[in-house]
Amino acid sequence: MQSSLLAEVRAQLAAQADPEFRATQQSFSKEAIHPYGVRAAQVQKLAVAVYPKVKNWPLADRNRFCNELWKSGTDEEGNLAIYLYRHFRKQCASCEFHLFEKWIDRYVNNWDTVTA
Repeated sequence: MQSSLLAEVRAQLAAQADPEFRATQQSFSKEAIHPYGVRAAQVQKLAVAVYPKVKNWPLADRNRFCNELWKSGTDEEGNLAIYLYRHFRKQCASCEFHLFEKWIDRYVNNWDTVTA
């Protein structure tokens, strides 16, 4: 289920990609980034659509899904993980904060990721 949703998310991001916006994103970053070229508002809408599909997943499955988003290295997938977890903020405990620290250490390497 995770892999099919992951493929669906990636297909939707690719379909919404705007090459001109991608070029703009890249021009603002000193670091090498790999964006699709999808605006934040569209990524937020995608998170709203994905949330009902993951809300009843076991915590471990949800975390694996979000981890796969981060591992892609694309800004929009990392932002999607952030937007999804906002829906679960009241359920977060110390284990989630440990996970968030790992994500920051491993995957956050530019200003765009932290502005989600």
